[in-house]
Amino acid sequence: MKHYLFSLMVLSLLVLFGDQAMSYADSGADQPKVETVSTHKNFGNLEQVLQYKNLYFAGQPNEAAFKHFKELGGVAVINLREPLETDFDEQPFVEELGLKYYSFPVSGRKELNASISKKIGKAVLQEGDVPIMIHCSSGNRAAAWLATHLVTVQKDSLDNALNVAKSVGLTSKALENKVVYLLTGKR
Repeated sequence: MKHYLFSLMVLSLLVLFGDQAMSYADSGADQPKVETVSTHKNFGNLEQVLQYKNLYFAGQPNEAAFKHFKELGGVAVINLREPLETDFDEQPFVEELGLKYYSFPVSGRKELNASISKKIGKAVLQEGDVPIMIHCSSGNRAAAWLATHLVTVQKDSLDNALNVAKSVGLTSKALENKVVYLLTGKR
């Protein structure tokens, strides 16, 4: 009789709370958590700029986008494009706005590597917890850098770092694979 009552009680609990337990299981509770990423729409020439903490990730901004960033309290711009990739010389314009300017070219010929990643990270840490825009042509290289920074500096897991990077613009599988290789040595 006791066994029957116990079984009935367990069955009742499953019926009562089964949906909640399934919802919890389906919610990805064991999945890496991506901290909140904000989306800024109509950012000058850019349809959107993605913000993770104090970092703004973007494709190539124009003058209006840089002005908008300054109006939001922006302090520094980190450009990951090579000078030959664009006909717009942004450094004088950015500095005229009163923003600090950093250039760390990353391209197919000079891929994101540990040395460049450290230089970008050093600039970010040097600026502190202020709004910093990191851009390339599409936002992919900027987001890839974030993954390396999260793993090497903030000691985050590779899975979570990649999830965060994808949420701020890492869409290239080839670049994602390069990040994984850079961080693990595995292809």
